[in-house]
Amino acid sequence: MGWLLPMEAQTDTLFLTPVIHLDSVVISEVADGFSVGEFIHLMEEDTGFYQAFRNLRTITYGSDALVRMFDDEGLTEASYSNSAKQILENHCRHLEFQQEHTTGNFFDKHGEAEYYTARLFSHIFLYRDTVCSSQSTAAVHDPSGLEKRKEQLKVLMFQPGQPVEGIPFIKNELGVFEEDMTALYDYDMEAVEFRARPCFKFTIEKKAEVSEKKVVLQSMETWFDRSTYQIVARNYHLKEDNFTYDFDVHMQVLLGQREGKEVPVWIYYNGSWDVPGKKRETGSVQITVR
Repeated sequence: MGWLLPMEAQTDTLFLTPVIHLDSVVISEVADGFSVGEFIHLMEEDTGFYQAFRNLRTITYGSDALVRMFDDEGLTEASYSNSAKQILENHCRHLEFQQEHTTGNFFDKHGEAEYYTARLFSHIFLYRDTVCSSQSTAAVHDPSGLEKRKEQLKVLMFQPGQPVEGIPFIKNELGVFEEDMTALYDYDMEAVEFRARPCFKFTIEKKAEVSEKKVVLQSMETWFDRSTYQIVARNYHLKEDNFTYDFDVHMQVLLGQREGKEVPVWIYYNGSWDVPGKKRETGSVQITVR
């Protein structure tokens, strides 16, 4: 799922917790004073990636979206595409749709998306109502707990590698830098060019001998600007199967500047969900922010 081919470079190992495999360029920068330990601490504490998604609520932007849902044979059974613009007025936001196209039974008779996948992205790109800053999802009457579960899954998807409060069974499998988890992963760091931009590429991947069922985050590649350490892009694979959640999701996210704020400018999602109360869904989502 990567954007770049592996960089050919001599590697060495820096003994930290966890053990980080470094290429020769990073080793040279360590000799010049670069601290990998501080860099890892920044990754552990980072909230910028999740905040980039939240920043979309605070700017005017245009977007193009394509959602496709697949049947058991991998054929498209329903789809939805749009071109839209988010408008901000008086601390409220709404979407103006310039173009929409639907196939299959993508929406129900009330105009709501039939698919859980689409609803996970609807709070940013597919919503129909005017949303004001004073509104809170916590205030919504939700006896089934579905809204709370959706919020937890959004955090899981948009802040991968961090524990998420309230998700049963898997919270302790999410902290990829916690001591009891580091033995399950390989960690690599290399200096690369990403879209003509000098970056550090940090890779976390489940060890080959570790069962997929032991971890939720199967792999994650993150590109950081070498001068600012800001996240530039991220690929990741999440997978879990328990009594509450069954999902297998790949995502690619590219960040960029819009109105002076860091936001996702390209999102690609491909995966399947089996959530209690819903049938299994397999689909893909592609979104470009203009």
